[in-house]
Amino acid sequence: MRELKQNLLIKIAICSFYIVILFDFITKVLLIYSNDTFSKFSFIPKVVILCTMLFVCFYLGTKQKIKFIILYTLMFFFAVLAYLNLYLDFQLKTLYKQLYSLLLYSYPFILVSFFNVIGKNNRRAIILSLEKHILIIGVISSILIFIGLITKIELFRSYSFSNRFGYNGIFLKTSEASYFYICLLLLCLYLFNNKYKLLFIISTLLSSLLVGTKVVWLSIFLIILIYSFKKYKKTTAIFLLIPITVYFNFRQKIDSYLIELWPRGEILYNENGIITILTSTRDILLERTILFSKENWSFINYLFGGNKYWLHKVEFEFIDLFFLFGIFGIIIFYLFLKNRFINRLQGSFSKYTLIIILICAFFAGNFFKSFLSFTVFYLVFEIIILKEKKLLYDKTSKIK
Repeated sequence: MRELKQNLLIKIAICSFYIVILFDFITKVLLIYSNDTFSKFSFIPKVVILCTMLFVCFYLGTKQKIKFIILYTLMFFFAVLAYLNLYLDFQLKTLYKQLYSLLLYSYPFILVSFFNVIGKNNRRAIILSLEKHILIIGVISSILIFIGLITKIELFRSYSFSNRFGYNGIFLKTSEASYFYICLLLLCLYLFNNKYKLLFIISTLLSSLLVGTKVVWLSIFLIILIYSFKKYKKTTAIFLLIPITVYFNFRQKIDSYLIELWPRGEILYNENGIITILTSTRDILLERTILFSKENWSFINYLFGGNKYWLHKVEFEFIDLFFLFGIFGIIIFYLFLKNRFINRLQGSFSKYTLIIILICAFFAGNFFKSFLSFTVFYLVFEIIILKEKKLLYDKTSKIK
């Protein structure tokens, strides 16, 4: 009976994963080729999944197992009060927008709590069963990316109907494609450590580069840096000096190339410099948000945030968390990461995976509030943890 329930959970999890991807892709098609469409179409399966997970959490979970949902609820409540204190705005339209923005950040707490509630055996079975399907989606999306590169079909481009380079394949949002391929690349590097799988790793790497986002380039740089430091500690300094030396010797050519990748790049470069190009104007948004907060914030806002997300979004993930949820929110997210990720690290690869993802999230944003991005990260992280734990157990058994 228990085995039947577990098999049912696995089937539901796999179907849910594909349904989310499918609804995202349908929405993408409609947004590009239809003038009149429901833009939140992709949200339907996500709401159903969220409500189901919440029901399971409250029906089966103890206070200890759902403590982070409780902490998020407190954080949400105080952030709403801080927002009302800051703007004194009780209009339903703007209040709804703020509540919607805040609610997006509930997903990580709900997902992790759900897997905590269903028990170790069910969690392990579901997560390992999804490993193959993450790879399948990766293959499908990579094929679509290469088709997009050859045919220039707008459907597969990262920035449709613009001059910017990039292809996001099956994914609705380019940020989600970026995080998916960062996670997929890390998973492939862990799983396929033999020459027969080298072709798969190379195709994943090429697809990642073709997404055309700076955060993917950053992740690849970090992977190479960590690998070189681990294998050749003495030569890592030389590895770091090479790109720095190349940049200073060919600065104008490199800057010109980066400027061409960005619409209005030359104007932005002349007005603000290369940092604005590298951060995709996030430095300007940060400067404006800091100025607004300095002029308008009270002590309550420093504690609990309250900025209008759609007006003061910086897209530096942890900075956005501070402006939305304040110091209290940063503490809650730190405790969440420490309890559910940092404290559960088993080996060096899981540690490097977490470091790379969090660094990328810091500079790119749209991580904790993205249903797909956080789901794929959580699954990949858990897969690596489970395999590292098994490897550690096997080694210990041999010693005994």
